Amino acid sequence: LVAERSRMAAALARVPAIRRVWPSDANFVFVESDAATALVAQARQAGILIRDFSQDPATPGGLRITIGAPEE
Repeated sequence: LVAERSRMAAALARVPAIRRVWPSDANFVFVESDAATALVAQARQAGILIRDFSQDPATPGGLRITIGAPEE
C-alpha cells in the first residue's frame, strides 16, 4: 500500500489539471484541482470512484482518491 500510494501520488502530481497533491500516510491521496468535476466524470467513466469534496468551502477543488492494490 505504501509503495502504491507513493506511485499514485507521483503520477497524480504530473497531471496538468491537478494543482496540489497533499502528503498522506493514510490509504488515500487528497488532491486539489481546478477541473475537479471533469476529473470525477472521467474517473467514473473508467470505473474509478473518487470522493468529491470540491464543493466544500474548506476543500475547494478537493478530491479524495483511495489507494488499493495496483490492479484495483
